[in-house]
Amino acid sequence: MIRWLYSRASTLRVVPLLVLLNLVPQGQDSSPRIGREQAAADLRHWWAVVQAAHPRFEDAAARTHMGAAVERTLLKFAEEESHSAFHLKIASLAGRLSDSHTYLRRPDQRPAPVLVQGAELRLARDVDGVPAGTAIDRVGALSANVALAIARSAASGENDAARDANVPSLLPLLGTLSAAGRPIGFPPSDQRPALEIVWAAERIACMHVRTMAGDAAEFAAWFDRAFEELSERPLDGLLIDLRGNAGGSTAVGDALLSHISPKPFRLFAEKIWRVSEPMQRSLQGQPEFADYVRSRAASERYTLEARAPYVAHRLRVPVIVLINEHTASAAMMTAGAVQDFGLAVLVGRSPASPPNYFGEVYEFTLPHSRLVAGVSTARFTRPNGDAASRARVAPDVVVVGDGILEVGLSLLEANRKPAR
Repeated sequence: MIRWLYSRASTLRVVPLLVLLNLVPQGQDSSPRIGREQAAADLRHWWAVVQAAHPRFEDAAARTHMGAAVERTLLKFAEEESHSAFHLKIASLAGRLSDSHTYLRRPDQRPAPVLVQGAELRLARDVDGVPAGTAIDRVGALSANVALAIARSAASGENDAARDANVPSLLPLLGTLSAAGRPIGFPPSDQRPALEIVWAAERIACMHVRTMAGDAAEFAAWFDRAFEELSERPLDGLLIDLRGNAGGSTAVGDALLSHISPKPFRLFAEKIWRVSEPMQRSLQGQPEFADYVRSRAASERYTLEARAPYVAHRLRVPVIVLINEHTASAAMMTAGAVQDFGLAVLVGRSPASPPNYFGEVYEFTLPHSRLVAGVSTARFTRPNGDAASRARVAPDVVVVGDGILEVGLSLLEANRKPAR
């Protein structure tokens, strides 16, 4: 395990970041400052929680290796650190865990509206009159390629694709983006509903599931009503859009898939949940977690059996699930169940993270910088039970570039039964 965790690529993460930060011109970082003692206290607090909660650090050798990296970082703190530099240094330590769910963020953090495409940053959507796809020229005082290198060196993720998916959340720490010689602001927050059905074509519906975060019972009730209404209307096919869904509760994915296929399925085969005082404290008073809160074991193991769901209204039409690299966490696990149990056709691009991954995040706030840290507390095994696989969810039909919805729609239209 140690050899994999501290591979050559991950061992080099902190050193390049410290070198790259020297490329930020003096006086260009306008973020607030934090003194060395406060920065050190925050880093020690972060490390105390992470080593207590993350499944990696049940292993003493892993704790020793990471502890040494923490001490090296402490020695590098200046008398006064900018918040941005401090943030990036701890984020780089979190990135060593190859885990998208162990991260650092500002309380008000919004990701930059960009995509990483190879060695370039490009706008992910139209912003301030600059069209999607335009290359980013600069980030603050830095060229786009230097900014990308800094963000990549600090990003969390299980692989290069997952790290690149998390780069946009770090870029705002380096300054204002510019493209086509113009500053790029942040577009308004997405005001679209979390759940929505639109008609993509005659007799073909598209169900947008934009998040799985929230009350799982409310999601389940919405699915019950939506599928009841769809079952009463003439329907030739259904698109379920999970593109850009950052996840939430696996119970939401379970409720959704129950309506599209009678086949047995599960969203994960096994969950090994490390028992830690911080996580137990956070779950006190929630009856569904009473056994975990009372546990005195090192970890709790939960194994799921694939079961055929029972619901009152299940569609009997072709279903296509749309995914992309930003289909994450519980949404990615939902797509994994679709693939592993053949519940529907997957169209689009592979989610960045693989289904064998860490999750069940515990969030806490660092006392001086007020940065929010997240740490995984559990390890999940993909739905088919193959714990050794590092493969990502693979779509049945791969779509390069834009047009995922259009390809899914064309497949359903081609599958229509001819009118009698």
